[in-house]
Amino acid sequence: ELYKDESELDAKPAGCIDCDSVATSLLYYGGNLFVGFSNKDIK
Repeated sequence: ELYKDESELDAKPAGCIDCDSVATSLLYYGGNLFVGFSNKDIK
């Protein structure tokens, strides 16, 4: 969810995750980034 004009968003690469599925959700909690995939995996 973005709160401002998306054209002003500054994205920086932080790493990569090997997967065989499409990332469908992101959650940043407690200093960790969780990624949910369409095959129900969470990394």
